[in-house]
Amino acid sequence: MNSKKLKLEIEPINFFGFIFKSFFSMFLILFIASIIFVIVTPNLESNYIIAIILAGLTMGLILAIQFIFRPTIYLYSIFISETTTELKWQENGKFKSHQFNNAEITAELIPSGKNNPYLKLDVKDKESHLTLKQYRIGEWTLEKLKEIGIEIKNTMHNNV
Repeated sequence: MNSKKLKLEIEPINFFGFIFKSFFSMFLILFIASIIFVIVTPNLESNYIIAIILAGLTMGLILAIQFIFRPTIYLYSIFISETTTELKWQENGKFKSHQFNNAEITAELIPSGKNNPYLKLDVKDKESHLTLKQYRIGEWTLEKLKEIGIEIKNTMHNNV
């Protein structure tokens, strides 16, 4: 019997830094937008604080929606052997893991937006089913997403 194994170990990322960078970049964009808004609408009568508050509320709402409705997944450990599959990931900074026995694995690169594909992993066994979407963050570059997708397909237990 040909024994195939795949092991991927990546250092977990600092989610507080990731959230801070996201917050800071959005803040800069919305701050610049609020400055443009103030310049374009001269009838604010020097009440620029309203534009800045609106920009801050919009930024907070966008961040909340991003992290609540589309959680950020970061896979940092994938182990696939003949009978066992173990995945470890961070979901919005919380460490999670799951182990499967004789799992069926589907890995595909899904286009999302302009030049922002993600690796969709569907893993299921008799007791459970898990779908993870790994976007390009941290060590997960586009090349790494493609490479791991191909390696998972070549290492699968099932012959699908």
